Amino acid sequence: MPESAALPLLKPVTSTFVPPSLALLAACREHAPRLMSEPFRAAYMLFRARLYEVLLALPSSALTAKVLNVVMPLVVADIVEPANTHGAICTALASMLAPADAVLAPATAPDAPVASLLCEPLRGATCAEAEGSCEWLVELRGGSHATSEGACLDAAVGLFGAVFRLQTSDVRQQLLGHLGNAAARVTKESKPSTGGGFFGGGGSDAAKDEAPSGLVNICAALLGSLQRLATKPSRSALRPELTPAFAAVLAPCLAEPDVSVRRGAAQAVGLLGQLLGAAYADAFSTAAAKLLTDTKAKEEARAGHALALGLLLSSSAPAAAADKHAAFGRVRSGVQLLCSLLPTPAAATATATASPPPAGGRHASEWALHSLARVAAVLGGDFRPLTGATLSGVSAVALAPAPPLTTRAAQGLAALSTTLAASLLPSLSAAAGAGKPPQHKGGQHTAMLFRCRVLVAAARRAHPLDGRSGGAAEALLAEELRFERLLLSLP
Repeated sequence: MPESAALPLLKPVTSTFVPPSLALLAACREHAPRLMSEPFRAAYMLFRARLYEVLLALPSSALTAKVLNVVMPLVVADIVEPANTHGAICTALASMLAPADAVLAPATAPDAPVASLLCEPLRGATCAEAEGSCEWLVELRGGSHATSEGACLDAAVGLFGAVFRLQTSDVRQQLLGHLGNAAARVTKESKPSTGGGFFGGGGSDAAKDEAPSGLVNICAALLGSLQRLATKPSRSALRPELTPAFAAVLAPCLAEPDVSVRRGAAQAVGLLGQLLGAAYADAFSTAAAKLLTDTKAKEEARAGHALALGLLLSSSAPAAAADKHAAFGRVRSGVQLLCSLLPTPAAATATATASPPPAGGRHASEWALHSLARVAAVLGGDFRPLTGATLSGVSAVALAPAPPLTTRAAQGLAALSTTLAASLLPSLSAAAGAGKPPQHKGGQHTAMLFRCRVLVAAARRAHPLDGRSGGAAEALLAEELRFERLLLSLP
């Protein structure tokens, strides 16, 4: 329903519900330490969550300065101050992440700490019959993914994004400043982690034995704000002057060991390229090139910037750009940079003989392969001039003698090869229909197509259906079948 039509219907709700709720919230803030104690915390959290959700559902005209002056300090504190929600982690970020990047690591919602039922009477003193008849009692009891703290955080993230979309650049600068300061504080308090390898063992990027990152809430607030701006543009357009403030939030998130945070930050970079245009894309590409070519840089940071660069190039596709020549030049440089992150056979052999071999699976090369596949998929036929050079770069991955590719590397190689083959099909179909001789450019494209087929087969053989590779082997088989279907579409 349009806001203009909904406003008269919601006006009674706004006038009767919002003022007393804000007054109660202001009174609760004065007694916050007591309300955060065991007997009252769950009810206090749920009250805030419901208030945030109601304000988010109301027309934007209801979010007046008087309302925001009371609510927003608490919303920001919920996101940036772990003590406000007893260190809870929001579940909103997982739903914001692009499914296409799920191959890098599962985007599972973290388990928020749940207080003991014995030390919290308001949660523990409820019977099953009461819970079945009242959903509020179920929420008060909570659960691993349904705690009152988590509900409050998710609602705060949503309201933060809605307010960010409506505000002017000055207010956005202040909001980003809060996120940036909190991100710097979390980074300072976090412990450094080690990188990983491209070939062999790989492991998982998910830190199973570590607590969820404090950057999850910050990244969710930023990504949610940008997604709202991209979906429903604001009267106050995003200004390039905010670029340093965005960078202060994104830099720690792109270097975070938590894969979901890196994925969210990379998506935010892609959205900023869409919202701020070529100037931001050029500035970020230059900074990313400097970091990606620095072999001493943190491995997670190189991986995060590799994905961010790919999503940025995808958001500024030449076909949709005002200056197509400049946009394609940016894509060409970015693709060359991503290809330079891939290992050579000599480097792979050196890695295989290293003692001890590198642990973990956070190597930037895996993320670069996936990023290249994302760029090629979005650009489609526009990527065709870069197909030959890209194939030359990724062919070295399959030429390595041993050890086998990690799961993510194999999936990235197969997806990229299939996507490159799809970009060649239009020219091959046209050449076949016109009866062009082999000396025509279509002959070169045919050779590239068969190179793609060899790479898909190599990735597939690295993880056979032997019961040891789990779902990865099935995913690679599906990718191989998709490639074969492409061949069947040729005349």
